Amino acid sequence: MVPFQWVFAAAGILGMASALVFSRVRTPDTIEAPEHINPAVTWRILRTDTAFRPFLLAFFVYGFGGWLISPAVPILLVDDLRATNFQVGLLGAVTSALWMLSFYSWGKMIDQRTATNTTKVVFAIGTLTPVVYFFSPNAWVVQLAGISDGLTSAGIDLGWLAAVLHYAPPGQVLHYVTLFNTLVGLRAATAPFIAGALIPSIGVRWIFAAAAVVQLTGMLLMRRVSAPGLAEGAAPSDPPSTA
Repeated sequence: MVPFQWVFAAAGILGMASALVFSRVRTPDTIEAPEHINPAVTWRILRTDTAFRPFLLAFFVYGFGGWLISPAVPILLVDDLRATNFQVGLLGAVTSALWMLSFYSWGKMIDQRTATNTTKVVFAIGTLTPVVYFFSPNAWVVQLAGISDGLTSAGIDLGWLAAVLHYAPPGQVLHYVTLFNTLVGLRAATAPFIAGALIPSIGVRWIFAAAAVVQLTGMLLMRRVSAPGLAEGAAPSDPPSTA
């Protein structure tokens, strides 16, 4: 068996190689000045863009369920299912493989069906992940969660940014991205601690049941979201005044 120190050493070498590759990436000769982030403008977008707000809500709810299971997965694998090192490693490999292989398919679907409509499919698949964990009798069945999680991770990686770029009017992209990522950070900073506090009381498996309900709610909310367009209530193209 390979010592874990060698695994970290190999990862470090690959990281340094990646940095070397990025150091050779050519940047444009002229770079446009970045948008100025104004918190008042960002807050006004949240209040006035009635097309973007339901998308944000659905993504927040669904992602909250995803973060709920983050502390529960290792506890389930080790304490409940008694997973071996190989089974834990296989779960990571399956997840990463499906994540990598599904990018092309999700990108093609986004081109054909829009990012918002593609995200609806992504959420439907992702809702299976906590369900698989909840019912898994052993660490081999858990590998099915690696499949759904890998597919979902790639779809979300592509879908959220493509959708935000579609919703954001010219000149306001950074405001929309800032708003989205702020909510991402909020759920990531709260959901794992809530799960950690609940596990001693309700047991680790019921965290997955709760996450499944939360993610199902997020999926249903996303099904009601319309793809971005010239919908009534959308934010104007010019940055709104903060006066």
